[in-house]
Amino acid sequence: MKTWLSLICFLIFAQGFAHAEGLRVHYKNSANWENPYVYHWDPATAKVPNPWPGQPMREEGNGWWSFEISGLKEAGLVFSDKGGAQTPDARASQVDTWFKYGEPWPFNPDRLKLFTFPRGLRKSVVLSFDDGNANDRRLIELLNRYNLRGTFHLNSGLALQGADNYIPAEDIRALYEGHEVTAHTLTHPDLTQVGADALKREVLDDRRNLEKLTGQEASGFSYPYGSYNQEVIDLLRQNGFLYARTIGQTHSFRLPNDLLQWHGSGYQSDARYLTHRYLNESHSSLTNLMIWGHSWDMGGSYESGNNWHACEEFLSSLGNHPEVWSATMSELATYIQAIGAANVVPVGPQQTRIDNNGLISLWVRTENGAAEIKPHASLILRQAL
Repeated sequence: MKTWLSLICFLIFAQGFAHAEGLRVHYKNSANWENPYVYHWDPATAKVPNPWPGQPMREEGNGWWSFEISGLKEAGLVFSDKGGAQTPDARASQVDTWFKYGEPWPFNPDRLKLFTFPRGLRKSVVLSFDDGNANDRRLIELLNRYNLRGTFHLNSGLALQGADNYIPAEDIRALYEGHEVTAHTLTHPDLTQVGADALKREVLDDRRNLEKLTGQEASGFSYPYGSYNQEVIDLLRQNGFLYARTIGQTHSFRLPNDLLQWHGSGYQSDARYLTHRYLNESHSSLTNLMIWGHSWDMGGSYESGNNWHACEEFLSSLGNHPEVWSATMSELATYIQAIGAANVVPVGPQQTRIDNNGLISLWVRTENGAAEIKPHASLILRQAL
């Protein structure tokens, strides 16, 4: 039986479920479209129920429009200004999907402005490293020195085989204690180039091995070579993975809108620049600095950024920073999902009630700073959604 992480995930996807089979899509655009239209189709059959440009959406308020698609569990979508300007192809595969400025969310992202991270913080940092190379020993020493949490994606098959320059399987539990260990496949293949049976074995056996080796749930994943397709995403979703990291580099500090295609802020070579920018910028909403990399790639010059001295420089600036929450990927993903699972209900012109339906505390903005909402508790805020 899966842990409370899976329960939170279930609450999100179950929230708002009002019909036996079908989808509801919501759309908000920064452009001044008088009435957005949605054109949709069944990806399995390519059947299109209505000719281009599709059908008009219904206004919901606060800039949002909605449309219900009956009889489908998954739909391809294009939003348009009644056939004029249009979005790229999109996809919806859950009961409610919210598209804000082209990005799909599993909940209304406008609610994020009501929340903070734990202790009223608005900034967070996630550090994500692949492979389980022997140089992780030195990296973990630095993380522990500066009280930072790391997420490590390991190839358990290579560790169990005693492959050169990999952390031995028998050392994994003790070495990574206090950090997160998640899957990265058994042997690091390109998952788009393997058959269905090999795909399942590489992903699921790796997770099983790591859970035995660490005694902890391995709920995350990192795509080897950053290579994946819809088949890989579907396998992860069907087997309860909480998140999966790509090798994308946004050079921004937005929260991930799709946890199974989580793009980082940047690679470790850009960590000093991104960290300096992040710590010196003012942010009014929840943000995240996510650096990903490899400990084996620290042998370059200081100027390149792939260097131990450069690594310690950016880690030291983040360690114990009073304005930054250092989280593992699972911790941040779980917190985002808990925000999505909460009931956010207007109860007056300038009042909103928040019901925390999850098993972890949530923090919200108040007139006096921030307040904690414990699991299964509620709080009324003097502000509107």
